[in-house]
Amino acid sequence: MTFSKMANHVKPQPPLIAALEKRLAGTQPARPYARIHASMLTYGGKKYCPREVALCDITGKSPKDEYINATLQATFDMGWKIHHMVTDNWLNHIAVGHWKCVRCQSLSPFGPYPQQCGGRYPLSRGGAPCTSQGPFEYEEENFQHRELKHTGSIDMLADLSDHGYDKLIAVEIKSIDKDEFKELKAPKAEHRVRSQLYLDIIANSDSEVRDMVDHTSARVLYVSKGFGAKSNGKVTPFKEFEVKASEKAVAPYLNLARDVTLNWRRDGKIPSGVCSNAFSARAKQCACAVECWSGNYEAGKHHG
Repeated sequence: MTFSKMANHVKPQPPLIAALEKRLAGTQPARPYARIHASMLTYGGKKYCPREVALCDITGKSPKDEYINATLQATFDMGWKIHHMVTDNWLNHIAVGHWKCVRCQSLSPFGPYPQQCGGRYPLSRGGAPCTSQGPFEYEEENFQHRELKHTGSIDMLADLSDHGYDKLIAVEIKSIDKDEFKELKAPKAEHRVRSQLYLDIIANSDSEVRDMVDHTSARVLYVSKGFGAKSNGKVTPFKEFEVKASEKAVAPYLNLARDVTLNWRRDGKIPSGVCSNAFSARAKQCACAVECWSGNYEAGKHHG
């Protein structure tokens, strides 16, 4: 049988799967470098490079977009849904923050789950008072380091006063594959250090709610994408780990933020890069690799 005839016998992709693959897969714009997010500093997939940020500022370039296949996008979307299931439904009785009314889209004052909205509909809908009793969606509380300006959005602030805590506890919520979940004995390194960085950001922020939040301890809550595993004599889809604040653990990430916010954007000193050569895997992800290795932007020199 010739190749052309064999091709005609290839089984076509099922139509629903074909539609899903087409809808979910695609290129997504990268997060701009204008703001420094804690997740950028700690992300294990693409090491944060202050030099790339500086060169993007100089050239006007943007970080490279990223291709997301259907499998990865589905994973992200399912994780997002589980995240909101935890905050908006399962733990809404202890979650504290701003709540968005699904009907009028207004935000409640900072506090526990509202009994009634009390906001107003948009002017396009008459601006009438909204008396909805829900549902309400939890909005992550954002904090910014007062000096270094990097930010962190906390998945949930929890009222654990029934367990003896007199301050709100920062919680990082992560969904996880069922097989990984079974083997999990401690928080993953990236999640641990990100939680520690969040604690440092909160402690060094000017947020009105800063002093309501514990700066010394956070929680990482894992939710299994499956039936769970046996723990303490019963099967559960949840694992919870305490994370203590650590100046030593966050120091390298504070230095990355300092290189951008103070050394570069305030003082104009071009940072060093993170790549050993122009052919490294990280260099291939860089929007300014050509400029970086051109010899025109010497690290430590002042620009402009």
